[in-house]
Amino acid sequence: MDQSSYFYNKKVIITGTFRINRDDMHNLLTSKGAKLVVSVTTATEIIIIGDSPGPSKIEKLHYLKKGGINIEVLYEDDFREKID
Repeated sequence: MDQSSYFYNKKVIITGTFRINRDDMHNLLTSKGAKLVVSVTTATEIIIIGDSPGPSKIEKLHYLKKGGINIEVLYEDDFREKID
C-alpha cells in the first residue's frame, strides 16, 4: 500500500461512468490506500465524478457542502493526475 499516495487513508466515492474500467479504478484506488465508500456522508473526503453521475449522490454532495462539510470534488482527468 502506497502511504505517500494522495488517496491514502481517505474515504472516496466514485459516481458516474468513466473512460477507465470501473473495476480497474477501484483496484487502483485501493492499491493507493483509499477506503472506498458507497454513499456520500459527512465522512466522505473525496468524490470522483464521471459522466452521468448518480443524481442522489450529487444532491447529497451539494447539501453537505452547503452545510459546511468539505468534500473534495475530482473529475476523471483530476483522478488520473493524482493517481500517478
